[in-house]
Amino acid sequence: MSTSILTTKLESFLKELEEDLSNARKFRPRYIEISRFIPTNDSDVDKLEENILDETITLRAEPSEYKSLTPGDYKKSQIVSIDTSSLRIGETERGIVAAYRASIVFFDGEGYSITKLGPFIVNISEGNKAYIYNYFRSLLGLEEVDERKVPMLYKVVDRVRNFIERYLQILTAGLIKNGIILWDGSLTSGTVDTPKEILVRALKRAEQSGNSVIGVSKSSYLRTINGHRLIDLLSDVYMPSYIKLNDLIRSETLMRILGDVYAVKFSPHGFTFRVDVHSRDSEEDLKRTYSLCPMFNGYPDPLRQAHVNCYFTANEVLALQSYVIKKYNLEVLPEFDIRKFILYPF
Repeated sequence: MSTSILTTKLESFLKELEEDLSNARKFRPRYIEISRFIPTNDSDVDKLEENILDETITLRAEPSEYKSLTPGDYKKSQIVSIDTSSLRIGETERGIVAAYRASIVFFDGEGYSITKLGPFIVNISEGNKAYIYNYFRSLLGLEEVDERKVPMLYKVVDRVRNFIERYLQILTAGLIKNGIILWDGSLTSGTVDTPKEILVRALKRAEQSGNSVIGVSKSSYLRTINGHRLIDLLSDVYMPSYIKLNDLIRSETLMRILGDVYAVKFSPHGFTFRVDVHSRDSEEDLKRTYSLCPMFNGYPDPLRQAHVNCYFTANEVLALQSYVIKKYNLEVLPEFDIRKFILYPF
């Protein structure tokens, strides 16, 4: 079944939310500099404190040894990766205007097939945030929550992005057979934005189709008892290698992680990543991923392609802002930062 058929319901809802802008009159665009890099998601700021609380792990002891990763003779398998992005592009007198995009990347061992969704423009306000939040919970099979339990407005922007990503992960988990599914991030359940049942549903669907799920984290709050970061554990090892960490993680913490946890360096001079593996034989599937998945600076390239194809460039943000202003005949308000006036030039 094609991804376009599977995502029709999601796309229709997101397009419906754009029309809410017809009730707005004023628009303050987010200031964008074309010459500067902009973050893919505002979640780096919005969720930093929550991520630290959710995903900080201290190992009970220092890892004693590592194992080398060597390519094996594995049967060619399909690889799928998913990524999503969101960005606040401005504000109206009624709330926040955010843009969303998603990409699903298929790698067959020779080339890529890429499905892009969006960009979608969504107006999120105090008046509709509970409706939006509970729609996605319903879409994911979760019960509705009382309006008082809906997150603050600025946090809903990234909650929606996460809901979209989890929905696509569930949909794509069974699209291939006996393959490898790459996710951006860990397989930690019960976090502030991912109830355990959502993750369990996606992983079970993948398992039923014989697929292994590999979660790759570019950053990690996992540390050793002596304060060393996980991403530094293999910094002095100049060969593809890995360390399995399960035995060093406290049992109550390990119960929330739906897979085996590794520190992995996929290339001799690449970076070290936290890699969570959900499969029947995690070490074997880690080696299979290393053997079959193309790498870019030691990072799985299908995941990189998913990121690249849902990233918002500065030019695109400016175009989306112009589209909103023109289509809905909005009065433009200048971007204003009081700090520039009272703290200049510091």
